[in-house]
Amino acid sequence: MLKLNFMKKQTKEIVSKIIVIIFLSGLISCRSISTIIAKRTGEFQNPQEETEKSIIKHCQDNDVNYDQLFVLKSEDNFKSFVSKYKDIPCIFVFDKNKLLMTTAKKTNCPWTMINFLFDTTIRTKKVSDTSLYMEIISHFNMIDNKLGDNQADYYILCTWAKFVPKLSNALFETINKQKKENKLNVCHVLLNVDIQKSWELED
Repeated sequence: MLKLNFMKKQTKEIVSKIIVIIFLSGLISCRSISTIIAKRTGEFQNPQEETEKSIIKHCQDNDVNYDQLFVLKSEDNFKSFVSKYKDIPCIFVFDKNKLLMTTAKKTNCPWTMINFLFDTTIRTKKVSDTSLYMEIISHFNMIDNKLGDNQADYYILCTWAKFVPKLSNALFETINKQKKENKLNVCHVLLNVDIQKSWELED
């Protein structure tokens, strides 16, 4: 009972450590990277509490041309999502029917995943399962929708966070370039995984 209660209410310090362990022990931007190196190079910053307004403002300040913007619903959603999807950015591509699209040759590189729709040299395949799209989105609340009620031919879901500024900025630049140079009807969906002040984590 004590263990269950403890896990239900994490402190900010523990949540921050979870972020460091999960995201920086695995692959980031197609390569392994340590916390020390990441901090020294500016690729990782200590996580701060954010709000919906601060996330929207950050995107506006960086002139990112997204279509939809989401933040994690709660601390429980944070723990569930980041324990399963550990990389930043983590990229998912879906067609208009929310069927997962991926490369014929398996890759863990996010930059390959976000670009393969626009590269005719890369073979693609579809996975006949729409549950993944809904499972991912179920962890998040939408805070901005520029797409409105319109439908896209493709949906690119991208995780990002302010605590990994270089990678997030690289993602923003890639999205802006795709919007400017390509004619495909693509909805770029930003999934922010920063800690939210509304979770009211204990100090």
